Amino acid sequence: MNFCIFCGNKLMGNEVFCPKCGKRLDNIHIEVPVKKLIQDELKDIKKSSLNEEKEFVNEKNTLKDKTKNHIVKEIQNITRDSLIEDKEMSVLTDEREIVENP
Repeated sequence: MNFCIFCGNKLMGNEVFCPKCGKRLDNIHIEVPVKKLIQDELKDIKKSSLNEEKEFVNEKNTLKDKTKNHIVKEIQNITRDSLIEDKEMSVLTDEREIVENP
C-alpha cells in the first residue's frame, strides 16, 4: 500500500497526483511514511496513558470513598459509645443521689 509523502493519504495503485492534496508524485511513492507511523504510535500512547490515568483516578476515588465510609462508621461508633457512657454515668449519678439522699 502506498501513501502520499506530502499528506499521508492512502493511494490506490500508481497515481501521478494525490487525490487529497493534488501534488504531483511522479514515482515518489513510499511505503508507509515514518511520520504516519510515529503519529499512530503517539495516538496509541496517548490512549493508553489516558486509560491508565482514568483507572488511577477511579482507584483513588474508590479508596477515598472507602476511607470516608470507614471514618463515618468510626465516628458513629464513637458517638454511640459516648452516648452509652453518658447513660451509664447518669444512672450511676442517679444511684449516688438516691444513696446520699435517702
